[in-house]
Amino acid sequence: MNVSLVMIVLVSGLLIAGIMMLNIKYRHRLPVMTGMMIAMTVGMGGGLLVGLILGITLSDAYFEATVWGMLIGICLGFVSGIFSSLIAVLDGIMSGLMGGMMGTMLGAMISLEYADAMTKVMFFLFVGSLFTLMYMMAEQLQHKGIIRWLSPLTMSGAIAGLFILLESFDTMF
Repeated sequence: MNVSLVMIVLVSGLLIAGIMMLNIKYRHRLPVMTGMMIAMTVGMGGGLLVGLILGITLSDAYFEATVWGMLIGICLGFVSGIFSSLIAVLDGIMSGLMGGMMGTMLGAMISLEYADAMTKVMFFLFVGSLFTLMYMMAEQLQHKGIIRWLSPLTMSGAIAGLFILLESFDTMF
């Protein structure tokens, strides 16, 4: 596995873990709609990103890539929604299923010369969505410490730093 792919998986996993910790710790103070948004964002975004990577790397086995992308998206959506409500679980499962399928289709359609760029675009969209989700959670909780660290300026700087770091490595595929 390439260093860029390891970094994408590591950063995505850490951000999802941070969202899960906030969700678990403050689940009684967050509205059900926020739990639904958490499950949908993590399930769909994670399914899209994983499905895209699997669709590109398993280009000769699209069925397996689709099934694995859907399963990972479903698991991410389920785990994200389980701490909120049953409707959040259902939203997360369906969003993860759809994201895994769509990501694999996108990976199958992309030619190999654009695979690296599309993976980076999807990664930064996912990271931006997760940062925005964390900011929304902090605002609803009125948690001043988290809001200060997740200001739009800080988020933009983190995304720019990730972009520069990711561009310094070789191509992924």
